[in-house]
Amino acid sequence: MLKPLIIPVIHHRDLETTLAEAKLAIECDADGVMLISHAGKDEELLEVAGAAQRASRLFPVGVNLLSMSAIDAAKRAQELGLSWVWADAMGVTSRGLDEMGQQLQDFARVHPQMTLFAGVAFKYQEPEPDPVEAAHQARLAGFVPTTSGAATGQAPDIEKIRSMGRSGVLAIASGMTPENVGSYAPFLTHVFVATGVGRTEYHIDPAKLSRLVKVAREAALEGADIYGLMADMMASSLTGRMMGFSREELIARFKASQPNAMAFRQLVLKSLADAKAAMVSRADGAQFAGPVIDLTALKH
Repeated sequence: MLKPLIIPVIHHRDLETTLAEAKLAIECDADGVMLISHAGKDEELLEVAGAAQRASRLFPVGVNLLSMSAIDAAKRAQELGLSWVWADAMGVTSRGLDEMGQQLQDFARVHPQMTLFAGVAFKYQEPEPDPVEAAHQARLAGFVPTTSGAATGQAPDIEKIRSMGRSGVLAIASGMTPENVGSYAPFLTHVFVATGVGRTEYHIDPAKLSRLVKVAREAALEGADIYGLMADMMASSLTGRMMGFSREELIARFKASQPNAMAFRQLVLKSLADAKAAMVSRADGAQFAGPVIDLTALKH
């Protein structure tokens, strides 16, 4: 799947509103949703998250449970079959892991299907003297380092993001808008967004979210090795494995069938949207296999 993944953060108000907003996120071509309650309704939030995950099995649902420790939140989310857990403090800094971090590292090893987003160099937490090393320590523990600006709605310095994202996965959780996400997207694997695409505290503005998704994906493809990117995606898919081509063979065949790289980028963007729509509409549990592109030319 094309990175960065765009993940709207839905502020929970009630069951009906939160489920409707999750459905809207799907329609806007987001890559999943993260649910959070600022009113202390974490038990209710878990019920809603479970219902959302059951209703859209192929669409990742995560939670940030503010009233629980990160390890308790991870255990509760795992019981419900949720995809993601995010916590501002997961016990990881540039100094390494504390006791909580070690427990979560063990949890991540036992439950590799769940992604843990760990706040590092994060707003309202203890100042981090070495964000790059903190991100490195989070990755070593099996977490996705997740950073932010100085406050809610504030984007971090782009050089901070560039340096933190240079060596692997990195999520951002503040300040992203349709206007600035293109500058940050090449250095990120995940974008959490709320204020930047919100109509109200509890409602997504679909026009803003759709535009942010479009801008982020275009920025991710701009200047990228589109043939190598597509070869990697295809090689990891069921279709690619059945075809039996190596990465180098796929690159050569993509170039032969689509010699214009710019036109190929546009085809990939359109095909990604088509594939996501097909994936969301299916109910048989099949996994996303990458862009739906005519592969006839690759078989000869």
